[in-house]
Amino acid sequence: MFTRDEAEALLKKYNPNEALIYHAYCVEETMRRFS
Repeated sequence: MFTRDEAEALLKKYNPNEALIYHAYCVEETMRRFS
């Protein structure tokens, strides 16, 4: 299991597009609220 910081580093490494990173943060927050 990755820590949040490790996952964020991988996200930024493989997705340099800021819009995709923003989308990932939105999805993360949505999943937190549903859980």
